[in-house]
Amino acid sequence: MNEVRTVRVAAAFAHQAHGARPAQWCRACVEALDVSGAALTLMTGRNSGPVCASDERTGVLDELQYTLGEGPCQDAFEQAGDGLVVADVVAQIMLSAQGSYGPDTLADELCGEVAHRAEVHQASGMVVVQLGVSVGEALVRRRAHAFAIDRPLSVVAGDVVARRLRLGR
Repeated sequence: MNEVRTVRVAAAFAHQAHGARPAQWCRACVEALDVSGAALTLMTGRNSGPVCASDERTGVLDELQYTLGEGPCQDAFEQAGDGLVVADVVAQIMLSAQGSYGPDTLADELCGEVAHRAEVHQASGMVVVQLGVSVGEALVRRRAHAFAIDRPLSVVAGDVVARRLRLGR
């Protein structure tokens, strides 16, 4: 999935951003992300501010956000930093919990959650065999079913594995 995403984004930039003009970068972002508008803002202390926008409306919104000093770009910039710190702390906690366990054995604290996800993957295999579809398609079908009946994907997976649910074509 990641490789497909990389190719799609690279193609958008090759198509739109072949020059060194920031406006072309923004148009490439619109194409790659399949959104109605995009703006790039530099967030580095003294030199912060709007760089480009894909269209006039997005430019006005970006300028308003810059003028007010708040908005989704500002929020995402604060949260991105916090998210990286949280990810680092959680990684350290997980490594500490793993401690003396070998590379082929999970710490007790992690086993339950991984086993829970294993059931989701096992259900994928069962749906692949039942319907003759790809693993990706099996996941999409289970997600759609979970959404339609307003139940978590893990519950639907449990029902598939326990043979209480068989998805139809």
